[in-house]
Amino acid sequence: MELSSLPFVKYYWIITICTLFQSCAIMQPPTGGEKDITPPKIAKSNPISGSTNFEGSAIKLDFDEFVVLNNLQQELIVSPPLNKNPEFKIKGKSLFIGFTDTLLENTTYTFNLGNGIKDYHEGNILDSNVVVFSTGDMIDSGLVSGNIRDAFTLKPIEKVLVMLYQSENDSAPAKERPIYYAKSRSQGEFLVNHLKNDSFSLFVLEDKNSNYLYDMPNERIGFLDTKVALGDSNTSITELRIPLFQEFIPNQFYVGSKVERYGKVMLGFNQPIQNLSLRVLNQEVDSNWYFPEFDSERDTVWLWTDITSIKDENLLIEISDFGKVLDTAEIKPLPFPEAEEEVSKIMPTISLEQKNGVVKYFEPLQLKSSTPINTINFKGILINKNDTLEVRASKIDNYSFELSGKLKQEKNYTLYVFDSSFTDVFGLSHDTLVFNVKTLSDIEYASLNVRIELSSSSKNILQFMDHEEKEILEEIVVENNQVINFPNLSAGKYKLKMIFDENGNGKWDPGSFIPRKHPESVIYFSEELEMKEGWDKKITWIIPE
Repeated sequence: MELSSLPFVKYYWIITICTLFQSCAIMQPPTGGEKDITPPKIAKSNPISGSTNFEGSAIKLDFDEFVVLNNLQQELIVSPPLNKNPEFKIKGKSLFIGFTDTLLENTTYTFNLGNGIKDYHEGNILDSNVVVFSTGDMIDSGLVSGNIRDAFTLKPIEKVLVMLYQSENDSAPAKERPIYYAKSRSQGEFLVNHLKNDSFSLFVLEDKNSNYLYDMPNERIGFLDTKVALGDSNTSITELRIPLFQEFIPNQFYVGSKVERYGKVMLGFNQPIQNLSLRVLNQEVDSNWYFPEFDSERDTVWLWTDITSIKDENLLIEISDFGKVLDTAEIKPLPFPEAEEEVSKIMPTISLEQKNGVVKYFEPLQLKSSTPINTINFKGILINKNDTLEVRASKIDNYSFELSGKLKQEKNYTLYVFDSSFTDVFGLSHDTLVFNVKTLSDIEYASLNVRIELSSSSKNILQFMDHEEKEILEEIVVENNQVINFPNLSAGKYKLKMIFDENGNGKWDPGSFIPRKHPESVIYFSEELEMKEGWDKKITWIIPE
């Protein structure tokens, strides 16, 4: 009897174990619920925001959840500013902000935490981030708001200081900290509030070194001509528009150099170079030992030089502009690469100016090289349609060339640039290149007719550009009412920009800090111009609008 029950006992335990495994297999781990997207909030503060007669040396903020600091030292804005940076300490759900400064009497202080606090788990940024208190009997209610834009592009600028001064000193932003300040937000908008009833000078500053002073040549600045006057009958001033500019500094200087690759050295300057001259001081070189390439602003220049002809040592170079010596630079050139794959990286790249495989039949084909070209083999450049045509290349500059040969409408072409047709200043060439392009018909191009109506006879500069402002397609001096045509435009979006050239020097000029002078004004046509295939569009631009 006992023996006969053993199989049953064995099978009973097998079934039981299998059932346990099956039940384990279908168990699901907890999902943790939905993602927390709620930002933390200040549940309580000491002092209470809006309180008066504050006498302490610390602020305690209690949050509704655990938080961590998020670059709070940079994000915190205390206005009026403290002389010394406050100290921070987190304990549990509380943040302590301690300061050693003696606070001003009868003054309203704002502590704006910006994006300096986020929750512990998901990184949600603090929602309620301002604490206001007064060392006197009342909270000041004055307010100044507006917008900051780049003086030339009119694009909004964020994280720019808006600074208010009571000082009568014209150079106050260069010598003293502001009595009130705030920072512009993402669309250039700013708000300085809880100001006392008084008059203030207002400046805006791109503070590169975070010291609240205008003391670096690459910092941009802007200002109001008149003081901001707040009083009992006018406690808010809004919709201020302040252009931000980098002033022209008459003392030009050399900033530095960088060797970017074999044969290519970058030189940087604080303002555009007009007539560059370089002299090697420590060895004998040919007078044409380099090819200069300037950027659009002419404050950066790349030197292309066949350094194999120069001794293997540092170059000591005297840098001059219009014959005036600016500085002396020491440059350590890179040796010619030994590995074949490294040599291939510095070979010239030849590209064809085109857009989506389309070239304009009424314009010469343009080739551009990534390095300065020394010689051209014309027989190696062919245009093929039904039969092969030999073309010639004419030089535009050291890097660009035009190809002769009149193209026809609505045709497909193949451009062959055979191996070693172009040889650069380093004796390097390229592999065979094949470009397949086509031309469009007349009816696929657009035409823009612009009637300019001026309210004065002053000189203006009209710029016609692509919608991203990467390329100025045409620049025209406009002095009187006139009609301007822009024919043969590819389908796309364009912009019109007018520069009010007050001094008639043919370019846009920034302002100056001392003496106070605003930058020359700039306006854009009120709408972006979208041109479609075959369109003929006419517009009238009344200036000022």
